[in-house]
Amino acid sequence: MQTVEEPSRIGLPPEAAEAKHNGQKERILKMLQAAGARGCTNEELNRVAFRYASSLHRLRRDGWQIETVGRKDTELARYIYKGNAFNVEDNGQLIIPGA
Repeated sequence: MQTVEEPSRIGLPPEAAEAKHNGQKERILKMLQAAGARGCTNEELNRVAFRYASSLHRLRRDGWQIETVGRKDTELARYIYKGNAFNVEDNGQLIIPGA
């Protein structure tokens, strides 16, 4: 008898999916850091990751401070990097949350 693979198991293996998402998360963090006070729009982040909101959620969960500034006259939002919640140094090395 032939078995059919469950739909939840179709696609990338969990380890590969997690690695892909971590790469997108790190690219978004670097973009936000490089943009400084100007920040990045949702349109800019969408070019890096279609589901950029998930990456922003994970970054915030890991302790990174990211401010969202919305505009009433448009659907554009701007995301501004504000640092991390910990800012702890250990032996001269910055401890990166979630790393």
